[in-house]
Amino acid sequence: MRHCLDVTHVEKIVCDSIIGTLLNIHGKTKDLIEMNICEQLGPEQKGKIMYLPSTCYTLSKNEKVEFCQCLARIKVPSGYSSNI
Repeated sequence: MRHCLDVTHVEKIVCDSIIGTLLNIHGKTKDLIEMNICEQLGPEQKGKIMYLPSTCYTLSKNEKVEFCQCLARIKVPSGYSSNI
């Protein structure tokens, strides 16, 4: 039984990370420089403003709305994905 809980927990972490990254949710994305991944995509200081370069997976506002609407329409068992 514990093995199933561990797998479910890992799935939740992966899902949270993907959604946080796609929607650019503050505090839900990882610092790429700290992880030594894609350093060219790390934050850049331009004057007093911190700038994050766009990535190939950056969603526009309309795409984010469509993505959230798609998630809202998904039918799953009660409580299965309540945190989304």
